[in-house]
Amino acid sequence: MLNLKKFVKLQQVPPPELKFYESQAHVLNEDSGRQIARLGYTGTYLSERCHITYETDFKISSSQTPNFVHAAFVEVDLSAIAQNY
Repeated sequence: MLNLKKFVKLQQVPPPELKFYESQAHVLNEDSGRQIARLGYTGTYLSERCHITYETDFKISSSQTPNFVHAAFVEVDLSAIAQNY
């Protein structure tokens, strides 16, 4: 098992550095500053544009607003991890 605590730290991405579809993001950086992973939260931005919804009850009336899917993603740089082992 990898012990990543020794050489990485979790940092919040400041708003000017967010991707246009992200509402929040964090990065895992090595002590040297190299990014290992990015954890992003897009909220409902993509699902509203693609109209991806879910139903909580099959008896939903047509006047009720749709429930859009909340999405998140993780990007991992496997080569950065592999170079340490």
